[in-house]
Parts: sequence; C-alpha cells; structure tokens
Amino acid sequence: MMKVRLLSTTLATVLVLSAAGAVGAQTPEPIERTPEMEAYAAELTALFPETFGDVSLLENLQVTVGQELIAELDPSDPDDAAEIEELNEMVATVGMTLDDAAAATTYAQISEDAFAWVIAYQIRDADIQQVLPIFVAAFEADIPEAIVEEGEVGGEPVTMLSSGEDPEAGMFVFLTRGDVLWLVSVPPEYLEELVGSLPA
Repeated sequence: MMKVRLLSTTLATVLVLSAAGAVGAQTPEPIERTPEMEAYAAELTALFPETFGDVSLLENLQVTVGQELIAELDPSDPDDAAEIEELNEMVATVGMTLDDAAAATTYAQISEDAFAWVIAYQIRDADIQQVLPIFVAAFEADIPEAIVEEGEVGGEPVTMLSSGEDPEAGMFVFLTRGDVLWLVSVPPEYLEELVGSLPA
C-alpha cells in the first residue's frame, strides 16, 4: 500500500496494485470480509467525489480494509516486512490497530496526457495528523532525491513531495482532514480544483 517504486506513466497502475496488496509473486487466499469490514469500505468509498471534471473517480477505485492491508504481504520479504512495520507503526502511533484502518486508491485520465491519482488512508476516530510524518517518509524513501516541502493549496496547508532527480515526474501532495490522510497527484493546473473537491 505504501510504496511507490516508479515516478512515471505507470504510476496509476503501481498505486492501484500496491493499495490492493497485489505486488508479490503469489496471490494468497483473500480475507473474507465481515459485514463490519464491508460497512467500513462503503464509508470510505462515500468520501470520494464521484467525478473530477467530467471523468469518474469511482470507476478505478479499490478499497482495502483492516487486515487486508497486510494480507498479501510476505513477512519474509524485506520490502514487505518494512511495509508491514510501517503500517503497524502508523496505527500504534494513534493508539489504534489495523482493524481501525483502511485505504482507498483511484486514478482517472483527465486529458489526453494527464492523470489524477487520489489515495485516502483512514484510521477511524484518530488524529491522522500524527501519522503524516510516517506516511510521507514511506513514500520519500522510494523517490530519487526526494524533496519534501511545506506549502499551501487553496489556502490549506499541505506537504509536497517531489523528485529532485526527475522534476518532470510530478508532485505528490499530502493533506489531512479529520481522520483521513489524502494523497493526490495531478498536473499543477488541476491541483487546487482536485484538493477543493475532497470532503472537509
């Protein structure tokens, strides 16, 4: 869920597969969702705007809940083990467990050569701001010559992450709202509109 290994035109696929826990050599048996997990997934889905401009943000949406976040990670693999540790550290930081967490990711092609990517990471009833440094560091570790800066979008404070090695690769923008940490990536001319479309 956390790792982004390439800043390229394949980013959408990487984000979707990573959020679904699909990066790995084998596909374990999926966890059978309980009614509570289904309800949580529905709650997180409902936070996403249905469209951005005239394209759907729900068509490619994938949601993982609770233990699904680590179910397809291999603890014997160093990268997967680090990812499991990051996730457990995040929920422990706010006194919660993985059962309280969920992640959703989506992408949409908004023009001939532009995409919008949106990730929501939620820990229910938690102060998600406490988790932001861990979340940013997890992405920063995989970005060549990462540059982390504080800034504003539409008057709202955000954390921005870009690659010093490949400035044309684009920028990730992190913002926190309530118990949800949002991560968006979109061409600069669309950024304020996309951030403004997310629920307060």
